[in-house]
Order: sequence, then structure tokens, then C-alpha cells
Amino acid sequence: MDYSHAAQVVDRYKDYGELGITAMRRLKKISAMVPITGNLLEIGALDGATVRYYKQHFKGKTFGVDISIEVLKNAGNIIDEVKTCDLNVDALPWEDNFFDVVICSEIIEHIFDTDRLLEQIRRILKPSGTLIISTPNLASFFNRLFILFGLQPVGTEVSCRNTRYGNSFRQKLRPAGHIRNFTYAAFIDILRTNGFKIERTTSIPMSEHGVAAVIETVTSGIYTAFGSVIIVKCKRDASYCGDSE
Repeated sequence: MDYSHAAQVVDRYKDYGELGITAMRRLKKISAMVPITGNLLEIGALDGATVRYYKQHFKGKTFGVDISIEVLKNAGNIIDEVKTCDLNVDALPWEDNFFDVVICSEIIEHIFDTDRLLEQIRRILKPSGTLIISTPNLASFFNRLFILFGLQPVGTEVSCRNTRYGNSFRQKLRPAGHIRNFTYAAFIDILRTNGFKIERTTSIPMSEHGVAAVIETVTSGIYTAFGSVIIVKCKRDASYCGDSE
């Protein structure tokens, strides 16, 4: 398989080793949804740091997949089995009905064919399997305000070099490469349409300090669809019997 374009992904995440406040908030929420044992797959495993966090209470077998061996460097020291896969091209390299839980955190917004990704996840999950998935929320509380005043919303990017075009309130970060943008409603809809039954939804703020973080925490507590990052726990829907439309 040709992963010559993976260099861009490697560069994007080369400083990922330091987990920030937002990442830790997300990990805590996801970890609370993870079962105690079974086969666990993390899609976008990187260096295995997040799987190490889950293993504080998860006692089953762990698996990880990412776009190249370079991205997965050192992950094999933490994860029981790692494999490479380009999610835009390849099938997930495991047999049907293999996993008890799949974690797909901050991945789907990078994928062209999002329905195909969810079909692949459903295929490799056991009938009783759990999917825990998260993505930035296009319609977060602050994004609604930004759009109201004609500013570029957080989580959307018009450049490969600069994240602040159209909104000087945004942090100056390395562009994340998001190509799909979900509202809460769209996220729930695509999951249900692709054969998943929603069990729990929650959200976290993206602001790390100060008044902005307090406002995000309060508003997302009032209404999950105001949160900056949406996290959903769902099961394979036993009644599902068709392709997505």
C-alpha cells in the first residue's frame, strides 16, 4: 500500500506527545464509557498515549490503527497489536464481528467518505459492540456567535497554513486538516443512518482557561448541542438491515 501522502499527517501530529487540557477532558469522558475487558480498537492510535490512559482501568486486549508505521512509532510498546491503514482508501484490517469496543476520537472530520468509515466500524464490531466517537461541533455556542457576526467558526479551516483567517479570536495553531464539519444533529443522524443506536451523548469545552471555558462548560451543561466537542457512545443497531441513504 502506498502511504506517500502520510508525511503530512506525521508532521501534523509530531508534537502530539503533550496532551493538552482539552485532550485530557475528552479522554476522561471517553474512558468513563469504556468497558472493563474485551477487544478494544483505537482508530488513530498515534503513539499509543491515549490507549495507555484507557488501560488504567481497561484490562482486555488493545489494538491500534493509523496511517503509517511512522505515525505509530512507539505505539507497539503500549498496544498489543498495531496495523496501518489509510481510512480514505482501505478497509479496516480485521475480520467481521471482532471488537467489543471501537474508539474513533477526532478522526471522522478528516475523512472524505464518512459513511464508508462508519460501515467499516460496524462491520468489525460484535453485535453487542460499542462505538465511542467524537468530533468538533460546528454549531457550538461560541461558533453560533462567531457566525452571527460573520466570523469563521472554530474547527473549520480555509488554509493549510493559518487557522486565524476570518477570526482573530481563534488560537494560532497548526491547521488540523478537517474536511468534514458536523453539527450535533448531523452527527447523530449519520450514526443512526449507518446502523448505530445512540446510548449516551455528552460534550466538552474547547477553551482551556478563563471566562470562555466557564461559559462553554455552563452552556454545554444546559444543552449538549452547545458543546465544542461532541462525544457519543452507541451500539450496533440490531434492527439495521440496509445501506446508508
